Amino acid sequence: MGFNTALRTSLGIIALSISTLLVACAPYAASTAHPSAPAADSHGTPHQQGHVESSSSPADNSEPNRAYALDTHFSGAGFTFEGHDEVSSGAVNPVLKLTVGDVVKITLTNGDGIEHDLVIPSLGIHAGHVSSKGQSRSVVFSVTRAGEYAYYCSVPGHRETGMEGKLVIEA
Repeated sequence: MGFNTALRTSLGIIALSISTLLVACAPYAASTAHPSAPAADSHGTPHQQGHVESSSSPADNSEPNRAYALDTHFSGAGFTFEGHDEVSSGAVNPVLKLTVGDVVKITLTNGDGIEHDLVIPSLGIHAGHVSSKGQSRSVVFSVTRAGEYAYYCSVPGHRETGMEGKLVIEA
């Protein structure tokens, strides 16, 4: 009886370990499932490999009047976004400042070869995943309400190690 209990316990631990591994690898598998397929925007339009643009809740088809570029960065201290534009260049997890009515373009570029994304859940914004070094994605949206909102990487463990910034929108 002791042997059967030990065997069942061991099998249970193995099954739990496999389940955990499958869940942890699912985002990576989804991002690499069809590496030969060209990237596409939210309308299914193919783009060149490495850069994808998408729109999230645009009020109209206006050209962006504000743009931010963020690179992903990994160090021994954790993950961060680093500003890579004339306003936020070099800043770690920069505060992105906007005004209601702005049309903004945020470009996320993978600077470290590790899978990342950029989300602003309070505004329904998701820039998509970048999984290889140099790959970038852009999201364009209209700013419709004032407030302070967190932007962060939603890949498990990244926000917790520092990959989070603030979007400040003034009326």
